[in-house]
Amino acid sequence: MKFWLLTSIFALNTLATEQVDYFNEYANKTYRAHTNTITYHLIRSPYGVDWSNKTSNVILKLAMNKYFFPETKRNLGHVTVELNCQDKNGEDIRIITGQGAKSTQQLTQALTKDGYGLTLLNRPTSHPNLPLITTQGNFEDENDLIPEFNQYLKEEYVYRNLPGPRRNGRMREVLKKKHFNTMAFLSYKISPTQCTKMIDFYRKYKSVTEQTKDTKNPKAGNVYGFGAEPTKFQGAGCATYAEAFFQVAGLSNQFQFYQTVHASKELVGDPKNGRRVSLQKLLSSSEKISKKEKDNITFKFPDPDLMHEYVQEINKAPNRFDNVLDYGNFGKKAKYAIIDLTAMEIKE
Repeated sequence: MKFWLLTSIFALNTLATEQVDYFNEYANKTYRAHTNTITYHLIRSPYGVDWSNKTSNVILKLAMNKYFFPETKRNLGHVTVELNCQDKNGEDIRIITGQGAKSTQQLTQALTKDGYGLTLLNRPTSHPNLPLITTQGNFEDENDLIPEFNQYLKEEYVYRNLPGPRRNGRMREVLKKKHFNTMAFLSYKISPTQCTKMIDFYRKYKSVTEQTKDTKNPKAGNVYGFGAEPTKFQGAGCATYAEAFFQVAGLSNQFQFYQTVHASKELVGDPKNGRRVSLQKLLSSSEKISKKEKDNITFKFPDPDLMHEYVQEINKAPNRFDNVLDYGNFGKKAKYAIIDLTAMEIKE
């Protein structure tokens, strides 16, 4: 009898959790209550990436994020974009979009086998003499993303014995601790004009993606690369794609989630011009890549983990930050924060 009862409870609980759309439920209760917003959906990397020390630390963390029982498939973290805007007729427009890669295997090979080293991080707008490294892109939409979000936000419970001496086999329901703070949500309330500019950029990026799919010269969402420039429709990394929405709306100075790496030429490869960086060199180098030295090459790139951390800091001490409109729990496993940029003087 007890076995049948526990089995029934487990089956009913599993069915209930599978049917709940946690993401949309909590989004409607939080940032979607405000009009004209851009929201970044943030997935942190499983163990982080240490850009403050030696390249061996970077490679170790990348390996852990991919192979050491990671809770997500996002080895470097991930950020996607949601626009909630009103058009001139007062109609609501919602767009959920992201830039991913079909596979990161080619990028891993560029770093560890092909001899490119830290050139993997290059944006040719900063270093036009160095190559741009890309792979096949995956232009993501809500059908790709919402099931993944719900996986991380899902409130699964287990049944455990009550503490202390057992009393007639009584049990309690306990929330499983898997995926706590895997996600975070960072929203900005913006002007209608800025929201419109972001929508126009998305529509153009999507159009170029569709027009160049399966061609000899793929562009936009068909190309993934850390240094590809999305505003030029070269392609993008997930974070440079997120950054581009602020750029097209004249909000670049409000996007400050960058890692900076300083490297000597010994760590910066260009195999086609005879300069290779071996994996052994990356693992044995004593350079501290966060410290700028004379003649170093500097790479600067946006980082989803920094954006995720920013949401946590706002929730811990909101009074330290300007123009915080709202913050708190996004369900039981994530945090959110909303920043009001309409209260600031920003040149569009």
